[in-house]
Amino acid sequence: MVVYGKGLGNWNTKFADFLRKYNYSISKFADECNVSRNTIGKLCSDNDYIPSANVQKKIMEVVRKHEPEKPITDFWTI
Repeated sequence: MVVYGKGLGNWNTKFADFLRKYNYSISKFADECNVSRNTIGKLCSDNDYIPSANVQKKIMEVVRKHEPEKPITDFWTI
């Protein structure tokens, strides 16, 4: 799956809502946290997808720049 531009129009996951709230494109967020665009796209489209612990850590480091108290359980069941 290749995602260009914002690509967040019809996706209704909590992670996609976060990206919309802070005006991130999939590519911009992926570059900032050093995770593949495909992984970020899957997080936006699939509520059941749970990334590896290493990927979760990278993503949460960027998320917490905006929302320092954001719990990881807002995005994934652990």
